[in-house]
Amino acid sequence: YTASSFRGGVTAQDASYGFEGCVVDPGGLSQCRTRPVIVNFPPPTTTTTTTTTTTTTTTLCPAPSITITRPKAGDCFTTTSVPVSANATLTSKVHFASDEIDCITGATLAVDEASADVTGPGPTYSTTLVVGISGSRDCYRIKARAFSSCSAAVTDAAPVQPVIVDTTFTGCLAAPVTEAAESWSSDLSLDGGQIQLVMNGTAVSYLGRGHADGKGGLAAGENRIEATLVDGAGRPGLWRFDFTSAPAAASGSIHVIAGNVVSIAATSVTFRLQGTPGERVAFTVEKR
Repeated sequence: YTASSFRGGVTAQDASYGFEGCVVDPGGLSQCRTRPVIVNFPPPTTTTTTTTTTTTTTTLCPAPSITITRPKAGDCFTTTSVPVSANATLTSKVHFASDEIDCITGATLAVDEASADVTGPGPTYSTTLVVGISGSRDCYRIKARAFSSCSAAVTDAAPVQPVIVDTTFTGCLAAPVTEAAESWSSDLSLDGGQIQLVMNGTAVSYLGRGHADGKGGLAAGENRIEATLVDGAGRPGLWRFDFTSAPAAASGSIHVIAGNVVSIAATSVTFRLQGTPGERVAFTVEKR
């Protein structure tokens, strides 16, 4: 029995009460019976709660990727028009630009000296940068940036440096070769390294890691040869320069002016480099 089953007389719940029931027949006879009755607390009200789960879907926006495919470090052009190209993904716009840099030290002389935007679905983006050459021979750093197609994110490609614009020599990097031209070889054991070679004040070539051959005219008397590291990974290595053919340099005439020399032979010299851009070595040699 619950408390709501009784009208009055219930003063406490979860308690026992006496209950009496009687009947009387038409002749006036009666009979009664008693029973104990326990009154309980009403059952608690049950509340049904409905939980609604909302799922939020987040759309990822990957950053674009970009790689410069043209020009390569050390490329040289005889006009001020420099063709540039890049492969890029997840973008519809690529921004190309060039910084003018010092050909020897790689220091920045002018930022975004020339620039151009290329739009489209890709993955190849190409244009021509018209640089404002200030002398007969200038060097540049080529840059490219890809803009995300679904957010404000951008990705910069690893810059290419140096790129040379030389309006003086027909052969661009090579100095005129005469009958007295001296053959030489270069062996660079330096991670990520690149050397600019200068003979008697004239830039002859850019030398990368590994073996390279070339020619450079030696003047009568003393000749000055310099090499500047324009790119390096910061790890030590060796550079060997060797005169390889007649008219050979005078045997034993090599004299080191600057640099950490490892060994000097009759017609060759080996330097130890630290791998830091701007590092410079120099020596003189007599023509035979």
